Amino acid sequence: MITVSKKSFFSNDVKPFFLIGLLNVLIIMMLVSLSEKQFNMYVFLGVTTLAVSPFLILKYTFLEIQFDHQCITYGWRPFHRKKIEIENLDKIEWLSVNALGDFWGTGYKFSKKYGYGFITGSGKAIKLYFKHTPKTIVLSIDETIINDNLLEFLKPYQMAQTSE
Repeated sequence: MITVSKKSFFSNDVKPFFLIGLLNVLIIMMLVSLSEKQFNMYVFLGVTTLAVSPFLILKYTFLEIQFDHQCITYGWRPFHRKKIEIENLDKIEWLSVNALGDFWGTGYKFSKKYGYGFITGSGKAIKLYFKHTPKTIVLSIDETIINDNLLEFLKPYQMAQTSE
């Protein structure tokens, strides 16, 4: 194995959205308990569970990309995993993407500019072109794993670097 990129959804630019969502749920919970004129523990536990569960799911879900000599494996851990054989790749393009501007958010997204992508946030990404299909995939990549070993491995497939 050459290297592994693990990039979580739960970055610093996403945390305020969770806090705002949690605050809204707590306000709704207060209004419901005030309308009943008593505190209902079941409503409190149910609303708290609904508020916290997306936070926990996204905190422990991350995009993992494994670069190996025979294949590139990617997927949302712990749910999804897919392999791409190196022999099926035509070329690889390095991109600098803006998650909100280019893909309208994070997750498995579509962009008119880039096609389908597994996006975890703004930053570096790679776009994979296939030999036998016009399909492309954009994968957000952790910038800390970009080293000489990875660049040397991807060099035969690499296009000119673009920054938009």
